[in-house]
Amino acid sequence: MMNTNLASILLCVTLTTTAFALTKECLDPNPSFNSGSGSLQFNTYETSCPLVEPIIFAGVERAIAVEPRMAASLLRLHFHDCFVNGCDASILLDDTATFIGEKTAAPNLNSLRGFDVIDNIKAELETVCPDTVSCADILAVAARDSVLLGSDGDDVGDLVQLGGPSWQVEMGRKDSFSANKTEAENNLPGPNSNVATLTQKFQNVGISQRDMVILSGAHTIGKARCATFSSRFSFAGPGSSVLGDQEFIVSLQQLCSSGSNNTQVDLDLVTPSTFDNQYYVNLLSGDGLLPSDQALLGPDAGVIEALVGSYAADVDAFFEDFKAAMVRMGRLVSPAGNDGQVRRCCRVCLDPNPSFNSGSGSLQFNTYETSCPLVEPIIFAGVERAIAVEPRMAASLLRLHFHDCFVNGCDASILLDDTATFIGEKTAVPNLNSLRGFDMIDNIKAELETVCPGTVSCADILAVAARDSVLLLGGPSWQVEMGRKDSFSANKTEAENNLPGPNSNVATLTQKFQNVGISQRDMVILSGAHTIGKARCATFSSRFSFAGPGSSVLGDLEFIVSLQQLCSSGSNNTQVDLDLVTPSTFDNQYYVNLLSGDGLLPSDQALLGPDAGVIEALVGSYAADVDAFFEDFKAAMVRMGRLVSPAGNEGQVRRCCRVVNS
Repeated sequence: MMNTNLASILLCVTLTTTAFALTKECLDPNPSFNSGSGSLQFNTYETSCPLVEPIIFAGVERAIAVEPRMAASLLRLHFHDCFVNGCDASILLDDTATFIGEKTAAPNLNSLRGFDVIDNIKAELETVCPDTVSCADILAVAARDSVLLGSDGDDVGDLVQLGGPSWQVEMGRKDSFSANKTEAENNLPGPNSNVATLTQKFQNVGISQRDMVILSGAHTIGKARCATFSSRFSFAGPGSSVLGDQEFIVSLQQLCSSGSNNTQVDLDLVTPSTFDNQYYVNLLSGDGLLPSDQALLGPDAGVIEALVGSYAADVDAFFEDFKAAMVRMGRLVSPAGNDGQVRRCCRVCLDPNPSFNSGSGSLQFNTYETSCPLVEPIIFAGVERAIAVEPRMAASLLRLHFHDCFVNGCDASILLDDTATFIGEKTAVPNLNSLRGFDMIDNIKAELETVCPGTVSCADILAVAARDSVLLLGGPSWQVEMGRKDSFSANKTEAENNLPGPNSNVATLTQKFQNVGISQRDMVILSGAHTIGKARCATFSSRFSFAGPGSSVLGDLEFIVSLQQLCSSGSNNTQVDLDLVTPSTFDNQYYVNLLSGDGLLPSDQALLGPDAGVIEALVGSYAADVDAFFEDFKAAMVRMGRLVSPAGNEGQVRRCCRVVNS
């Protein structure tokens, strides 16, 4: 099941328990912060989800091991969330038909990161304690853990404590039903703001000037693009009145000399990977990176200078005040108060998008424990027999489940034959002459109908058969949630539109997955299923169009030449293994192949194309660690298995998977 990694999570308990004990002091009330604090409390999930903090800690730790910079990114996510109508996880919402979210607001666009990390943590919590922990609480705890955890440099995987403080996080927040791009544009302070503007922006959301100075100390970690501080380059030389140290500004110009505004520079160039008080020391030396940072000691700074000096001289004083300020900021709530929800997917409100997880409440483990106790042994035996006859059947059964879930959820619509009232999905372009395994499902269903008639849905058979197919080829196993219903109809048009194609680029793939409620991170994880199976030459022949060595075709040219030879018979129907190295083993070779440029389908190798972005780090981590891939694949399969029809759980248990009951 998903939480076979709980042992490793429990290793974090000692550390996190010690960390929580560091700050149990009473905090003086600050009415401008505490409008929602009455509903927040420590140990909110003590009985309902006792592993919440260890699970979040482990998720943050894994993310920082892959990309050390993620610590600052997760901390910033919490800040930017709380500044727009309070700490309600509105920052995580994708755009919908009814509102434009905050992700595309100017202060956030191409800047905020870490959404997939939160998705992954949320999914794990949903498996352990569904519908319990809010996304807003995850953000608050992840911010705390990011301060504590980090890297000693640029070596991925070399984790140490950042040296920052820890504190006990109040929880009990609700997730918002909407987001507000306009408020994000107006509320968030900009990198070129002066003290007066900064003070006003913080006070507008209920944060005092003192706490503004304290929270600004978070800029002791993280990076900024040259575009955010290029205004500091406008000076005539020594003696100029430009704010800050001129020698330092010249060094910044050199760091940004490539001409790219997207070049990343450490906010603190002295101790960039340590959460400490160096930020304030830098300000006293005129070496604050952002104009808004150095402005704290500008001519209009007033009493702020004494506060900066005190923190520069006393790291313990800064730590104590930072802990208290983070608790106070975490109390900011929406003007609507605590009217919200606990989202099952942090990117999507439950009401506007019922196609994601709306049926997960009806799914559970051991659904057939009394009504059909032999259901899983019967399915396993059927899959085992099928693979013994034809090993390729493992990939075919796994693919059946994928293609089913992508069209109105996991409802076995893929199994329906055409009728007089609808054209089924089997003849849709992505499925025609491609999907296989229907007879295997028929055989398993017939056996179950003999043992426990009218009980086990075809949709549940598909989900369990997919799991068993992975296991029988050496992959992981997991506990399958069951209780799905079978649809009354099928939809060829939706199959044509929803299923990603073999020539898709990353942007198209991401959109196709997100359309059904699957994150980009899970897209990369689930793509790892291409470690088994075959594809027809027609699906990757577009890769043959290159002029020879030196071509810009995506991938390894030598590998592409070998594919041309495999397909040289001229038949587009020739079958080629998706993974030519270990074709009959479910492992992490798929990701190793991508790193070598040897992904078979254009859509596979596109994961490492020029527009791949942060995907590359994820691919690299799975190529290096098969256990990490297996753990995340199990969790992603559970999440995908929760996709249900927009009609909810209104369906039936078919007696024959090809035909709706009469």
